Amino acid sequence: MLIQQLNHSTLRAVVQKYLVMLAEYDLNTAEHSLRMADTAVQFAKFLKLSPPMIQLIYEAAILHDIGKIRIPKSILNKPGPLNNDEWQIVQQHPRWGVEILQAVNGFENILTAVLYHHERYNGSGYPEGRQGRMIPFSSRILSIVDAYEALTADRSYRAALAEGQALQVIRDGQGVCFDPILTEAFLSQWNVAPNGRLKYIKWLRSETVERGI
Repeated sequence: MLIQQLNHSTLRAVVQKYLVMLAEYDLNTAEHSLRMADTAVQFAKFLKLSPPMIQLIYEAAILHDIGKIRIPKSILNKPGPLNNDEWQIVQQHPRWGVEILQAVNGFENILTAVLYHHERYNGSGYPEGRQGRMIPFSSRILSIVDAYEALTADRSYRAALAEGQALQVIRDGQGVCFDPILTEAFLSQWNVAPNGRLKYIKWLRSETVERGI
């Protein structure tokens, strides 16, 4: 038990170290990661996930964009549209994040969650173009939360959307960008889809859901 406590304490210190590193490189990205971790944990609790899974979601959410420290600031904070070459660089950040996290013992469980958080349900995402259930369960959760938190924050290229507008964008992406059942559950937190959690529970019971990453 003591060894487990020490390992957990060490891991928290490393998470904090990486978050500080990210904040020093780009404060907006670090703030986004903190907001995302908070929202992701709330969503995971709403879904009645296990404590270990909630912890995984938290760590993956707070570190999902650590790979962005390798993106030049001129691209990361560009006020206008990215060109093709710049977009190709941005699309590398999930892989770079995994490379950074692989150097630390204890983050093995979150690597695929980080790697696939920009995959889209219809296969149009990156880095591998996975679709549907081929995207890890944890990544499908992060994908929704990441989009919501990005939409409701000011960015260098646009102002933040109002909550209602952001939720409508999430709804529009249901079954296209995002897992349809998880999207329904996410929206139900705001009473936008009041039966969303019930549908999720029935789905969870009827299918084999990947509880890991």
